Amino acid sequence: MDRFTLNSEDAVLMVVDIQERLVPVMKYGKQVIENSNIIITIAKDFGIPIIVTEQYPKGLGPTVPELRSNLERSVTYEKISFTAFTDEVAAELEKLGRKKVIVEKRPILYA
Repeated sequence: MDRFTLNSEDAVLMVVDIQERLVPVMKYGKQVIENSNIIITIAKDFGIPIIVTEQYPKGLGPTVPELRSNLERSVTYEKISFTAFTDEVAAELEKLGRKKVIVEKRPILYA
Protein backbone atom coordinates (compact mmCIF):
# COMPACT_ATOMS: atom_id res chain seq x y z
CA MET A 1 0.00 0.00 0.00
CA ASP A 2 2.97 2.34 0.59
CA ARG A 3 3.55 2.78 -3.12
CA PHE A 4 0.13 4.46 -3.36
CA THR A 5 0.70 6.79 -0.41
CA LEU A 6 1.99 10.25 -1.22
CA ASN A 7 4.01 12.15 1.37
CA SER A 8 5.32 15.60 0.57
CA GLU A 9 8.83 14.70 1.74
CA ASP A 10 8.96 11.83 -0.78
CA ALA A 11 7.52 13.66 -3.80
CA VAL A 12 8.65 15.94 -6.61
CA LEU A 13 6.42 17.60 -9.24
CA MET A 14 7.47 17.62 -12.90
CA VAL A 15 5.84 20.15 -15.23
CA VAL A 16 6.50 18.91 -18.76
CA ASP A 17 6.52 21.11 -21.87
CA ILE A 18 3.64 23.53 -21.30
CA GLN A 19 5.06 26.09 -23.70
CA GLU A 20 4.05 29.25 -25.55
CA ARG A 21 3.78 27.73 -29.03
CA LEU A 22 2.20 24.46 -27.89
CA VAL A 23 -0.65 25.73 -25.71
CA PRO A 24 -2.46 27.74 -28.45
CA VAL A 25 -2.94 24.60 -30.54
CA MET A 26 -4.23 22.53 -27.61
CA LYS A 27 -7.93 21.87 -27.58
CA TYR A 28 -8.07 22.54 -23.82
CA GLY A 29 -5.08 24.85 -23.43
CA LYS A 30 -6.75 27.26 -21.01
CA GLN A 31 -7.85 24.41 -18.75
CA VAL A 32 -4.35 22.89 -18.85
CA ILE A 33 -2.90 26.18 -17.60
CA GLU A 34 -5.56 26.58 -14.90
CA ASN A 35 -5.17 23.00 -13.66
CA SER A 36 -1.38 23.22 -13.80
CA ASN A 37 -1.41 26.36 -11.68
CA ILE A 38 -3.57 24.59 -9.11
CA ILE A 39 -1.21 21.62 -8.79
CA ILE A 40 1.86 23.91 -8.79
CA THR A 41 0.38 25.98 -5.96
CA ILE A 42 -0.46 22.84 -3.97
CA ALA A 43 3.08 21.49 -4.49
CA LYS A 44 4.56 24.77 -3.27
CA ASP A 45 2.22 24.85 -0.25
CA PHE A 46 3.38 21.34 0.72
CA GLY A 47 7.07 22.06 0.10
CA ILE A 48 7.29 19.70 -2.87
CA PRO A 49 10.16 20.62 -5.23
CA ILE A 50 9.23 21.37 -8.83
CA ILE A 51 11.18 20.45 -11.96
CA VAL A 52 10.15 21.99 -15.30
CA THR A 53 11.10 20.80 -18.77
CA GLU A 54 10.92 22.74 -22.02
CA GLN A 55 11.08 21.01 -25.37
CA TYR A 56 13.34 23.00 -27.72
CA PRO A 57 12.43 26.43 -26.29
CA LYS A 58 14.17 28.25 -29.19
CA GLY A 59 11.47 26.92 -31.49
CA LEU A 60 8.53 26.29 -29.15
CA GLY A 61 9.07 29.16 -26.74
CA PRO A 62 9.46 28.99 -22.98
CA THR A 63 6.91 27.79 -20.45
CA VAL A 64 3.78 29.96 -20.74
CA PRO A 65 3.94 33.17 -18.68
CA GLU A 66 0.83 32.20 -16.71
CA LEU A 67 2.80 29.29 -15.24
CA ARG A 68 6.26 30.88 -15.15
CA SER A 69 5.01 33.47 -12.67
CA ASN A 70 4.07 30.59 -10.33
CA LEU A 71 7.36 28.70 -10.83
CA GLU A 72 9.79 31.22 -9.41
CA ARG A 73 11.79 28.69 -7.36
CA SER A 74 11.64 25.71 -9.70
CA VAL A 75 14.45 24.25 -11.77
CA THR A 76 13.95 24.34 -15.58
CA TYR A 77 15.68 22.00 -18.01
CA GLU A 78 15.83 22.45 -21.77
CA LYS A 79 15.59 19.30 -23.83
CA ILE A 80 15.62 18.27 -27.45
CA SER A 81 14.49 14.67 -26.96
CA PHE A 82 10.89 13.54 -26.62
CA THR A 83 11.46 12.13 -23.15
CA ALA A 84 11.44 14.37 -20.10
CA PHE A 85 13.73 11.94 -18.30
CA THR A 86 16.98 13.41 -19.57
CA ASP A 87 20.35 12.89 -17.91
CA GLU A 88 20.07 16.31 -16.28
CA VAL A 89 16.59 15.60 -14.91
CA ALA A 90 17.74 12.17 -13.68
CA ALA A 91 20.65 13.84 -11.86
CA GLU A 92 18.31 16.40 -10.28
CA LEU A 93 15.94 13.66 -9.13
CA GLU A 94 18.89 11.74 -7.68
CA LYS A 95 20.09 14.88 -5.88
CA LEU A 96 16.63 15.53 -4.43
CA GLY A 97 16.37 11.94 -3.24
CA ARG A 98 12.60 11.85 -3.73
CA LYS A 99 10.94 8.49 -4.42
CA LYS A 100 7.76 9.62 -6.19
CA VAL A 101 7.36 11.86 -9.22
CA ILE A 102 4.06 13.60 -9.95
CA VAL A 103 3.95 14.37 -13.68
CA GLU A 104 1.95 17.39 -14.91
CA LYS A 105 2.07 17.55 -18.67
CA ARG A 106 0.23 18.91 -21.62
CA PRO A 107 -2.31 16.53 -23.13
CA ILE A 108 -1.83 15.25 -26.65
CA LEU A 109 -5.18 16.73 -27.69
CA TYR A 110 -5.02 19.42 -30.33
CA ALA A 111 -7.75 21.51 -31.89
